[in-house]
Amino acid sequence: MKPQIPGYTIGRRLGQGAFGKVYQGIEAATGRYVAIKVMMTQLPSHLRMLVREVHNLHRQLHNEHVVDFVDCDLDAPLPYLVMEYCDAGTLDEWAEESGAGWRDVAAALLHSAEGLHAIHQAGGFHRDIKPQNLLLTHEDDGTLRVKLGDFGLARIPASEGSALTQSPWGSPAYMAPEVLAAFKGEQEQVYTASADIYSLGITGIELLTGQRNRSKLSKAHPEPLRQTLLLMTSPNRNQRPSASEVSERLQELLQADAEQPAPKPKSGNGLWPWLVGGVALGGVALLGAAIAAAIDDD
Repeated sequence: MKPQIPGYTIGRRLGQGAFGKVYQGIEAATGRYVAIKVMMTQLPSHLRMLVREVHNLHRQLHNEHVVDFVDCDLDAPLPYLVMEYCDAGTLDEWAEESGAGWRDVAAALLHSAEGLHAIHQAGGFHRDIKPQNLLLTHEDDGTLRVKLGDFGLARIPASEGSALTQSPWGSPAYMAPEVLAAFKGEQEQVYTASADIYSLGITGIELLTGQRNRSKLSKAHPEPLRQTLLLMTSPNRNQRPSASEVSERLQELLQADAEQPAPKPKSGNGLWPWLVGGVALGGVALLGAAIAAAIDDD
């Protein structure tokens, strides 16, 4: 049975996590579509995660690569968080639907790195970067933008500018080696911004090769993208680039490619027509493939 949220019409269910469900909704006052995360358990630890997500999203209101905070009621019988609705689904759905080319992967990583840069500048971390938590939305001009979502594990330390936290949370398949070791209890390890970079690098490798294994990059092209992904997923966290450095590398790569003749869309493989996508670099726009979300109704 769908929950009742004052001021919103609840539509289809978009997803379900460990402690809550996410629904598509319509805001009565504006008629716009929103995403509503409703807590379905009464555990204090789960409420703390929702409170943390509300806090972190509110802190990132001016970050164009983080989903927008809209509303919340943490004292309701079923506490809830209302967020921007990203109409083009998640990055993993997009890759499965369209067959991501290297330009699309580079552009998605660039958007994500720009989102992470602002979070890291505030001394925080996302701690659960993976394709399912990277959302796509259409801008008013029809272009696509990637936004970071699911901030239940994210942390903004109380001390501004702090670069670490002790909690080894996240999704093991995307965890940096030092975080995974702490997660398994094999060693004590602080979480740093470089762990988010590792997770984003693994995400890029998965989108590019279909596997979460940096050894699969041996035949990947172009070489600058391969080298960037190798650095991002270095076992030595001190060798990983910062989010701003990742962004600079990808901008240079895509700028250089944009100055070449535009690639023709592939035919017969289900790809949507190419659209001008995402980030403008020195007056030259990147190319991206448009997709639609493929989420079943309740």
